[in-house]
Amino acid sequence: MHRRTRFAATALASASLLFAAACEGGGKAASAGAPAKAPADAPAKAPATLTADQAKSVLLTAADLSAGWKFEKDTVIDSGDAASYEFGPAKPTTCKAIVDLVNTGRLLSDYKINRQAVFTDASGGSHILQDVSGYESAADAEQAVTALAATVKACGSFKSTFEGKTALAKAEVFEIPALGEQSTGLRVQIKNDVHAVDQDIAVIRVGAAISTVHNNWGDGQRGEKDFDRAIHKVETSLKATKPTS
Repeated sequence: MHRRTRFAATALASASLLFAAACEGGGKAASAGAPAKAPADAPAKAPATLTADQAKSVLLTAADLSAGWKFEKDTVIDSGDAASYEFGPAKPTTCKAIVDLVNTGRLLSDYKINRQAVFTDASGGSHILQDVSGYESAADAEQAVTALAATVKACGSFKSTFEGKTALAKAEVFEIPALGEQSTGLRVQIKNDVHAVDQDIAVIRVGAAISTVHNNWGDGQRGEKDFDRAIHKVETSLKATKPTS
């Protein structure tokens, strides 16, 4: 069984956004806005253009990052249990795709194949999270990335909930290199008077496959060099899965 890493945010200190790993009932924890353990290699819906082996081949490894990062075995962003999501529905609902992305790691719910990976830095307070999903067609995947980019630009500030309390959310364009056949970046901050989450997210598409990489940072450095290294590695791996004919 995979478990969903539950991210426990630290109390909000001054104006900074802080996170700390915490253990819950013996399970691993990380910082807000990401993982928990889910069903092991749950059977894929119908292998579309991406197979399970191909999806796994796109996942990052600790060797792709700098020293100090640890791969969290059997840990995923989304366990498939909506009750475990950290963040509640977006208000207005037109911003839903942003909250869904933070909660699940994916852009669309009708994926055909899916794999995820979670890494924790040496401090235990920052995380790099990755989702690889295959969709029915390249057109579906392209539309999802285009719609997300438009949503980020249109939403700006909106509301959600965190641990049952109203939270102010903010989404803005985060510049990343042009990657794959289509890519977009966003920075998401969600906070209430007690907790906060801050993520930089890169979305990369090649054909009908999309991978998202989340830089879920804690107290200290944002880990930008590792994030940049990770997204370029993901681009290379995604391209390797696309049929040549």
